[in-house]
Amino acid sequence: GYRLKKIEVKSVSEFGEKLRETRENLGISLEEVEAETKIRKLYIEALETENFSILPPQVYATGFVKRYAKMLKLDADALSSEFKQLAYPETEEEIPVQPEKKIQLDIDFSRFPIKNIILALVFLGLAIWAGSLFADYLGNHVEKQQPPPPKVENKQSGSTAQPNQPSQSDQSNQGETETLTMKIKVKPGLNCWTRVRVDGQNKLETTLAGGQEESFTADESIYIRLGNAGAVDIYINGKAVEPLGEINQVAEKEFKKSDNNQAQ
Repeated sequence: GYRLKKIEVKSVSEFGEKLRETRENLGISLEEVEAETKIRKLYIEALETENFSILPPQVYATGFVKRYAKMLKLDADALSSEFKQLAYPETEEEIPVQPEKKIQLDIDFSRFPIKNIILALVFLGLAIWAGSLFADYLGNHVEKQQPPPPKVENKQSGSTAQPNQPSQSDQSNQGETETLTMKIKVKPGLNCWTRVRVDGQNKLETTLAGGQEESFTADESIYIRLGNAGAVDIYINGKAVEPLGEINQVAEKEFKKSDNNQAQ
């Protein structure tokens, strides 16, 4: 006499798992995603667990998906379409936009006598001519009242000019390197998520494959962050430096030109 009630169990689809697994493989935390994309951590977790009920309206939530996908180097358009199908299966019909009606003004020129129109044009021409004459007179009058510019006497000094000689600070800087260079190379068979900032500007943020090389030149400093520090060899101004960490270890460091010059 008992009736069985069917219970639907909602499971996380590939959409949320793809976001979470890609982020974890790159060694990026939720806090780092929040700082980079300006998306609240609450909404990032909602996308990964597919808890779409707490997300803001559709237009903002879709923007979150595209921004998050671009950071993870995923197909932003494909993920946003999949998100719309999961979160908003019933789309609202678009309201057709009514074309704007052009307002036409019908002016009956027969109501204006031709004689009055001609007189108005003549009066307008005379006013323009008189205004031009007054402007020329006023400009000439002001120009005459302006005093002549003062004469500048060139006084020659008795001392002979000497050629510019480099100061002590310039001579000491000749031994310093003008720029700071960095070359990174991923070891064969490995990959590493890498972020590089040159003089405070973001120059690289991607996953490098084995054997891939990248070079950078800076005036002051180069900052690098690695998701797999043991997989990357780093060269500063042509010289190899010690690895920033072990395999699968997240590490970061900022190289400065001043530190490199002191080391020389």
